Amino acid sequence: MALVHPGRGLGYNRLPPGAPLSSALRSLPVTRWANRFVGGTVQLAGRLPEPLETSFGGRQVRLPPGTVELELTFRGGEEPQITELQLLAGPVALRLTETSGEGLSALVDQLHDASIRAEAHTEGDLLVKVGHGIEAIVFGGGVVTLTAVVQGPPEDPRLASALEARVGGAGIRVSHSSARWLSALAKIRIHRVSLHPDGSVQLEGGGRGLVDLAVMRGLRRASTRITDLVKQSPRFERVRAFLP
Repeated sequence: MALVHPGRGLGYNRLPPGAPLSSALRSLPVTRWANRFVGGTVQLAGRLPEPLETSFGGRQVRLPPGTVELELTFRGGEEPQITELQLLAGPVALRLTETSGEGLSALVDQLHDASIRAEAHTEGDLLVKVGHGIEAIVFGGGVVTLTAVVQGPPEDPRLASALEARVGGAGIRVSHSSARWLSALAKIRIHRVSLHPDGSVQLEGGGRGLVDLAVMRGLRRASTRITDLVKQSPRFERVRAFLP
């Protein structure tokens, strides 16, 4: 049974220019759809230019300037829960269990040059409406991994290297009710999608019984068309704001 995300697609969550980095991170699939996954982990790192006083799990902490590393484990389902949170910032070392997300937004909104790695485990199939009639099915039983690195202040982060989404197991199947350029992907399982700083999108995958050349041709064509959407469609306006 497929779990259907009820939103208007990947690009619907538009954020105004200068929106805090925490808003951007909350719009990422692994974060926004935490209740659609069984569970997973999120690793976040960056730099604090100034001291920050905030609260984690009801405990007041003062984080010094410098490198900050955070890792949390979450449990998905109807009510997602952080089961463990670890924070390291200079001499400050914090470990909490069964805690809320208190303090996370305050930290992320001061974090410069951030990097994130999120890993989530699927159970049932997940139907994702990308927009413009494009739908993607993330097959259950796999692991979805998302990595991204940005440079700059939290109010204006820019993609420093390719944002990558990798899907284990049976991968992803992309379809469209009428687009001929996506028909070639019907039998191809996509295992990697990357968004590059120049706005280009690259799909990688394979398919049983298909000639490698045909697979590559279909993936290249679909990558080009999706790149055009990212660069031109109003739905991806906020995505473009992250590009250098």
